[in-house]
Amino acid sequence: MNNNRFTLLLSIIPVLIVIDNRINGLVLILLSLYSIYIIISNKLRLDSKIAFASTYFFIILIASIVDVFSSSFESKYIETALSSLFFPVIFYTFQERIILKKLLRNIVYSVSLLNIVLLLYGFYRAITSDEIVYGVWSHAVTEEFYKNSDYIINWPFLTYKRLIEPVQIHPSYYGLLVNIILALLVYMFYRKEISKKLFSIFVVFNILFLFFLSSKANIIALVFVAISLLLIKLSSLGPKVRISAFSSVVVFLILLFSIPSTQFRIKRSYNTLKENLHNNELDSSFGKVDGGTYKKEIDGSTIERIILWRSAIGLFFEKPMLGYGNSGGDEAIRRASGINKNTHNQYLQILVNAGIVGFVMLLFFIGYPMFSSYFDKMLIIPIVLFVAINLLFENILDRQWGVVIVSFFYSLLIFHKNNDESKV
Repeated sequence: MNNNRFTLLLSIIPVLIVIDNRINGLVLILLSLYSIYIIISNKLRLDSKIAFASTYFFIILIASIVDVFSSSFESKYIETALSSLFFPVIFYTFQERIILKKLLRNIVYSVSLLNIVLLLYGFYRAITSDEIVYGVWSHAVTEEFYKNSDYIINWPFLTYKRLIEPVQIHPSYYGLLVNIILALLVYMFYRKEISKKLFSIFVVFNILFLFFLSSKANIIALVFVAISLLLIKLSSLGPKVRISAFSSVVVFLILLFSIPSTQFRIKRSYNTLKENLHNNELDSSFGKVDGGTYKKEIDGSTIERIILWRSAIGLFFEKPMLGYGNSGGDEAIRRASGINKNTHNQYLQILVNAGIVGFVMLLFFIGYPMFSSYFDKMLIIPIVLFVAINLLFENILDRQWGVVIVSFFYSLLIFHKNNDESKV
């Protein structure tokens, strides 16, 4: 397989994770087997960076050993985490064959074009349908959203799960991918690998897509990273560029809070935190009305997170060193919180599953590209921050989508060694 074909095959992995996880898994397995064949046949010497880049896999392995001793072992956790071992091996083995410019261009262009198509299709459905859409929120919340409103646009078709209904991925994971694409767009623009016109079009559409997607964690991450990088680079920017940059941030923030569905979700979460965070008697029944739906002014997902987080912290102090294990930790969270969900916080989940040992390893894994990559820090910092902030609100690494997205881009950052191509 020549370099162009290999680069093209590698390029489709982030797109396939959105479109079809099964085909993506098949491609990943084939590439992994090919990598092992090359390593054995060429007697390649393995780099210690492979082990460091695979730290998340070893966290899951440690928690699985805890499961074995508690007779609750399930192989699914290791199977899900295998991608965090496969990608470092693949990128290490073929680092000299990857055409970086082509790889990044293929990924950025394909995901950006997909987002434009999904956004336009969402607008088409939102304008042509009068249906009151349930499934984005509960019946009570959706009815309240529409109550006494004369919206021309059917907003639920343009937000959250309904916006990405044609593809097979959760909004939080897709939002993380879009944020990484935005970081790569900026990287390519400053390296003059994309025209100013195309850069502007892709950036605008990707940001619009993210705002309509209404993934709160990813919106917070984007705003935080954008403002932080602007402040870091403030002294090196000219007066006109400063004004233009901050004006763009203000415009997009105004746009964010002008989208009714996104505004509605953020406002409900804020009000829930403001009014109920101090409630020491919060439990899994708090804020519910007859029929099991939350009151209209209450954000059920925010309440559940508070309950889950409190439960996880309590469980950690019971077994602080190595935790309950993967399966044992999930069961302990369900039992302590009364909610049949994970913690919606990767840090707390690892504290429960693998204790302080796993937690320290997770922090190392998240920050490893910062001191091991040849890429410019102005690309590495945004990607690491996007991942780190997402892990505060979702168990991103507990599903195949998240493991593939994070491990793919982390391995790309860690194992590409060509200084001329990797430095901005």
